[in-house]
Amino acid sequence: MIAWIAWAWAAPDAASMAKELAEVEAKLRDPGLAPDEVKRVGMRQQALYRALSGERDLQQAVLAGLDADTRWVVETNIGAGERIAHTVTNLKSTVPAWTIGVPPAVDTLLGYYREAEEKHGVPWEVLAAIHLVETRMGRLQGTSWAGAQGPMQFMPKTWEAYGQGDVTDPHDAILGAGNYLAKMGAAKDLDKAIWHYNHSDHYVRSVRAYASVLEKDPLAYRGYWGWQVFYRTQSGVVMLPEGYVQAEPVEVGAWCEANREHCPFLDAP
Repeated sequence: MIAWIAWAWAAPDAASMAKELAEVEAKLRDPGLAPDEVKRVGMRQQALYRALSGERDLQQAVLAGLDADTRWVVETNIGAGERIAHTVTNLKSTVPAWTIGVPPAVDTLLGYYREAEEKHGVPWEVLAAIHLVETRMGRLQGTSWAGAQGPMQFMPKTWEAYGQGDVTDPHDAILGAGNYLAKMGAAKDLDKAIWHYNHSDHYVRSVRAYASVLEKDPLAYRGYWGWQVFYRTQSGVVMLPEGYVQAEPVEVGAWCEANREHCPFLDAP
């Protein structure tokens, strides 16, 4: 399990954060980055973005210290994260009955996205972005509060109509998502098709933003692949690490007593 301190720590000033962000983004785009380093670098990237989320003055200071290309990437990722947060409004007093697992390998998932693109004509970058915002590449394993299932989060009736195979299987789910978006008119109006996936303009803009980063450089996917699951509760944000297993919802305070390192709000001033 990953101690929270690895997520909470951020560079002490804007100049240091800008320097580290530039280094992290460059590493993720380096074809020579060792496979066993991909998750670590992606996790650090996510931690830096979380530290910047909602901090307008700090964001501006950090962005000012970046070159134009990196600035665009950082600004796009921050904006996408903040917009997707707006889609979560019904905060719970419990941690969820989920399992947090390890996703399939980077190259395996990229193969599934490209297969779905070839079969259904939906850009692979959009499928990857939906996979990211829905379940962090399949880490989140369980049924949502609304009843959605699988790594691409299908409602049962929608899966029955547009899916084939096992809704919990990454390959089947990604192809099902491609089919659904195609049937929703992605070829004519991609934004409208994504809106049918989740009826939120914030959702659409977030998916398109993440997809735009992948369109500019597909190697950026490796960073997103490393992102972990954070869950907003009425008490605050908790990290649900790989290996988390909860058969029933548990009151967040009780869970945090046993998992303090994943509950940073307990130490907030």
